[in-house]
Formats: sequence, structure tokens, C-alpha cells
Amino acid sequence: MEEEKVIWSRKSEVYLERIYRFIANDSEVYAYRFVSSLIQYTEHFFSQPIAPGRQVPEFQNTPLAFLKEIIYRGYRIIYD
Repeated sequence: MEEEKVIWSRKSEVYLERIYRFIANDSEVYAYRFVSSLIQYTEHFFSQPIAPGRQVPEFQNTPLAFLKEIIYRGYRIIYD
């Protein structure tokens, strides 16, 4: 079985940078730790045989209903 690879969209990278800068206002160390742990969590999540997630509530009954989400420390990670 081939392992799934996480590919971050450009928009996602921009959001990660914004999260980093927001936290870095208080501590660059914690900003780095948080963003790194979010990335590791996401990569670990998708390395599992079944990545559960849930359907994005506001996308139900829309053309985007195929998208799912996971929550990490209050941040939504939306994926397909």
C-alpha cells in the first residue's frame, strides 16, 4: 500500500505563516513548536490506514460536500 503524502496548497501555506506570525508576537519558540506540531499531526493523521475526519458541516449539500475536516487545537484542517 502506497503511503499518502500531504500536499499543502499555497493558501494553506499562507495560513500557516499567519498562524506562526500571530503566535510569534508572543514567542517565536512557541510559534515554531505549534506550527511544527500541527504539520507533524497532519502527516501522522494521513499516514494511518483510515483517515477518519468528518464532513465539513457548512459544505453539506453543496458541490464541496466531498471535503472533510479534522480539528487540531482549535484550528480546522480541511482536506479532500
